[in-house]
Amino acid sequence: MAFPVLKYADILPGTPGSVENEFLSCVEQITGHCGSDFKLIKLTVFLSSGSERAFASEKQLIGELVYNNYSECPAFSVVSQYPISPFKIGVEAVFISTGDKPTFKNYNHIPYVVTGTSDYKMVWGAGLAADNLLSVEEGAEVASRSMQNILAAEDLTFNDIIRQWNYIPQICYVERKEELLIQHYQSFNEVRHKYYQKFRSKNCFPAATGIGQSFGNFTLDFIAFQCKQNSSDLKVESPLQHNPYNYGQKVLVGETGQKKHAPEFERARVLLLSGEYWIFVSGTASIEGEVTTEIDSVERQTLSTIRNIESLVSPENLKSQYPSINYENANYTNLRAYVKFREDISVVEQIVKQKFRNVPLSIVQAEICRCDLLVEIEAELFGTLA
Repeated sequence: MAFPVLKYADILPGTPGSVENEFLSCVEQITGHCGSDFKLIKLTVFLSSGSERAFASEKQLIGELVYNNYSECPAFSVVSQYPISPFKIGVEAVFISTGDKPTFKNYNHIPYVVTGTSDYKMVWGAGLAADNLLSVEEGAEVASRSMQNILAAEDLTFNDIIRQWNYIPQICYVERKEELLIQHYQSFNEVRHKYYQKFRSKNCFPAATGIGQSFGNFTLDFIAFQCKQNSSDLKVESPLQHNPYNYGQKVLVGETGQKKHAPEFERARVLLLSGEYWIFVSGTASIEGEVTTEIDSVERQTLSTIRNIESLVSPENLKSQYPSINYENANYTNLRAYVKFREDISVVEQIVKQKFRNVPLSIVQAEICRCDLLVEIEAELFGTLA
């Protein structure tokens, strides 16, 4: 048995129009990608809205359109991040071979997808968020409980989370909470620590992205992978960057009244199965050790970020950490780039596309987790073992 056969697509509408018309244009293209051999299992919709109220209304509309167009509803999230101008909508789609026989399920009106073999079980979840507008802390609590409930329904636990996306409203905003000043990102980090400490016993963390969104509630997407037989999963450390969970207090923003908990995620996670490996690269930025580098230059930050990713997933780095496993070069299968300023999108897009030719790339405007970071990139790769 091998990993599921997946393909990825970055989709933009054919022409600018209303939110509804742009999304339906994307649906038409998705149908073309599916054909008779693939099914849509995960959909991330990047939505440009002008206000909190507009985002709530447009998000609801997109949800209705997803349900109306897919009898087998994929896991999906609607994120308040701005796609390439002049569009209001951008879509990242994940497809799975019909031969992998995905099962489409629903928990408390949250669609999710399950696939697997005798060797493993995978769960794809997305769009976990509160219905009513809440604080970041409260929203992260609601989303984390929803993830826990979906995992429990599938006889999985927090130990099985391999990849997590955390969309945090106004991620760098610092607000007063009683007598303390606390950053939204740090509020989420405290909730994540609480749930990982209570429900996770593995000595490593998922690969993850913590990224800003303009409006809406904290929103969570995840992939869980349970090893059964002939499969395993490993963490990957960077030769150039510290483990995020070892960051010092100086780089964590705000006050919590006690020691602040650092971001708990691995630089990458790798799955091994039947002579293949699958790498999930966390959101990566221009950080050396734990210090931001190349400040004020989006071009240099993009190149630095790419160097960090390439050094992380190189066969040499993987071999240095797991000498008994012979890795060959892997192929990038999907990329997503977050750019702080809209005017920098074309610069980042040109550099990334020149470096990673013919790899699906979603690129959006979004606030990064540090005020001095201008770009963040995440990736997935598939490779074979020698």
